[in-house]
Amino acid sequence: MNDLTEYLNALPERMRGGITRFLDNGVVPGSFLQAVFENDLVGAVGKADDENVTLLWHYADMLYNAFPVDCWGSPEAVQDWADIGGLNGIKRGTRTFSRADLGQERAARLATLVNRFGGEGEVVA
Repeated sequence: MNDLTEYLNALPERMRGGITRFLDNGVVPGSFLQAVFENDLVGAVGKADDENVTLLWHYADMLYNAFPVDCWGSPEAVQDWADIGGLNGIKRGTRTFSRADLGQERAARLATLVNRFGGEGEVVA
């Protein structure tokens, strides 16, 4: 993962807060950035303003080179990242994910995501 700062500097200042809040805290941004994070090109183009539509390559470059691969790429990946609270949520200590509440597959996916980034996630009944 490369330094995010160089990628953020290529993007409008007004977009940087939404990007870093998502990465750090799992706060899902507005519709344009959400479409970008979900890897929804058509949605992103449809929601972009005149400036951001010309910068889509820069957004893709940032995601590919400076973001953890597991926090973007699909609606499920974005929702999972939001549910664990981003990088700061991973640092909160042991996280438990209930099979009863989330189902086996989703609970396991969230626990694996937390563990992949140095946290402690476990699946419980």
